[in-house]
Amino acid sequence: MAFEVRRFVPNAETKAALDEYEEMKKNPGSYKRYESFDEVLDDV
Repeated sequence: MAFEVRRFVPNAETKAALDEYEEMKKNPGSYKRYESFDEVLDDV
């Protein structure tokens, strides 16, 4: 066999980030959106 095909298994931190992303897609109104990076900086 020339190469092995394996499926990527995310670590706990990556899995948590992916779960958070899915939640944000399901409920976009629950999260603040910014029109520009300057707006983000003004908020922090």
